[in-house]
Amino acid sequence: MANRYSVTLDVNKAKYTINSPIGLREGDSGTATIVATILDNGAAYSGMTSAQLFAQKPDGTAVATDPATVSGNTITYKVTNNLTTASGHIVNAYFLINKSVSTESFEINIQPSITLHGPSTDYIPGLNDLTRVWQQTINEWQGKFDELKAQLENTDYSQVIKDSLNSALDKAKEAYQGEFNAAVVDVNKTVKTLQDKGVEADTEIAKLKTKQDNAETVADSLQATVDQLNKKILDIDKWLDSLHDEFTAKNETYMKSMQAELTKKLADMKASSDNALNTVKGNISTAQSDIDGIDNKIVSLNQVLANVSKSVADINVPQIKADVDAANATANKALTAVDSKADKTALTANYVKKSELNTLVDLTQMTTNKNDIAKLRSDMDATKDPYNIGGRNYLLDTGTSHIIKGLNTDNQNSGGDYYLSVKNTAALFKNTLNATISFDWVATSDATGRFYLQFNDSPWDFPGQASITVDKNHLSGHYSYSFAVPESVRTDHGVASGVCPILDNFVGSITFSNAKLELGTIPTDWAPAPEDYATKDEVAKFKDDLQKYADQKIADLIDGALTSYLKKADLKQANYDAGFHSDWFGTEAQYSNTSHDANVNYHTKEEG
Repeated sequence: MANRYSVTLDVNKAKYTINSPIGLREGDSGTATIVATILDNGAAYSGMTSAQLFAQKPDGTAVATDPATVSGNTITYKVTNNLTTASGHIVNAYFLINKSVSTESFEINIQPSITLHGPSTDYIPGLNDLTRVWQQTINEWQGKFDELKAQLENTDYSQVIKDSLNSALDKAKEAYQGEFNAAVVDVNKTVKTLQDKGVEADTEIAKLKTKQDNAETVADSLQATVDQLNKKILDIDKWLDSLHDEFTAKNETYMKSMQAELTKKLADMKASSDNALNTVKGNISTAQSDIDGIDNKIVSLNQVLANVSKSVADINVPQIKADVDAANATANKALTAVDSKADKTALTANYVKKSELNTLVDLTQMTTNKNDIAKLRSDMDATKDPYNIGGRNYLLDTGTSHIIKGLNTDNQNSGGDYYLSVKNTAALFKNTLNATISFDWVATSDATGRFYLQFNDSPWDFPGQASITVDKNHLSGHYSYSFAVPESVRTDHGVASGVCPILDNFVGSITFSNAKLELGTIPTDWAPAPEDYATKDEVAKFKDDLQKYADQKIADLIDGALTSYLKKADLKQANYDAGFHSDWFGTEAQYSNTSHDANVNYHTKEEG
């Protein structure tokens, strides 16, 4: 079985690849194969249609344009004795691709053989082989010239150096070509003479031997010229290496200078980023102060409405007019405090007919309105988000998608956490009974397994949540889940700082996006946490929108509550003026069924 030797070669000579030397035996032929993987700047070489081996053997002779087979980016060369005629170390062997592109060099170590042999030209078995031997000798010389020219064409020397070496080779060939041709002509004449004069064969053979010696002398001289050219090539190689070393040293100095400059620029960028961050934090602090101011206004309004409720509860018919005047004054004062844009003429609406008395809101409605304002304040405290009241996102950096690669293991947690905008879950859920988690997900086409989201610490799971199964029929979706917050989490057991994906026996990759953790049981559209987009302009808009929302809500509540109060007060005054010395809460039909005597007391419900 033939031995296979693998090497990896790059057509970019700067990409030096470490290959172990190939070991052969002098005279090996057909027992070894060299398999070369060809790269182009580290990537697989494409478009390869032919390949030839070039190598300078240990004795100075060469192998050139020796064909090999190609497949994709792989070259397969079957070793013949053309390569192994001399023992020693070959340091310059390479492949020429498509007759134009050369690879980097690789090494071959040829161990000596006990078997005595030499090149085919060392032995002449008879006269009939003489012409073939001479022709083969000339072909070998021609091959050496072609090889050296091919080496020049595929070496990164400057064109001036290539032209110089080519000229030297052409002159050497021209100087000896005449003698080669004359020797061939003489050999051909002699062979013909020997064929015509067989009796003089021995003498002519001796003459041929002399001419052969002369030709070999010429060949030796030519070889010396070739050796001198090879030495020039080595000198040029050394010169180019020195240029490369000088360039490397200068490049290293330059890179160190660039690294120092880059380090300074990074430091400047970080300082600029820190300043911008501090500015944003200052804007957020200012916005928080404005929110606190609105809270104080709401507290003040609560007190105003409480006073109104007390005034209604203490109504005395003889004092009704004074109460009405006081209520009007209080309403005007409250409307001024919140810069209400409500139409004050609404406070003097027409009296309610007796037929509508049974639809009046009970005096307890005043307490309900006060509670509505308290709830409004609580909602605004919980959301701090003017664009999506009731849907504030408590997860940070959800505008960035998180990609997780499955490891086909159970309970895999490979990062991808979304962190809370508050300290932990105990702080988030302190006054909340329910919460909702939602996100979008997309898996790769080869994905299978199960996954779900959970907290990254206690309380870990979302109570009652089931995992999501992924297969070829279910590779994407939008997930939303509402859950009840356990009592323990709302105290001191909620230490989780975020949520994270958990994968069970998952193969393939999955991308999470648009994650949102909000309070309550109704999921809303995704929006980033305010901390993720708080700029100076956005903070200003946030304050303006929140102020408008609070003003409108409060104005609506105040308007409804005071209008209801004033209508009741006006009705009581009208009954008093008509001679009824008690409150009338019946309908017009009920009143018409009475005797209409003065001082009649008729009630459908207890007096407030």
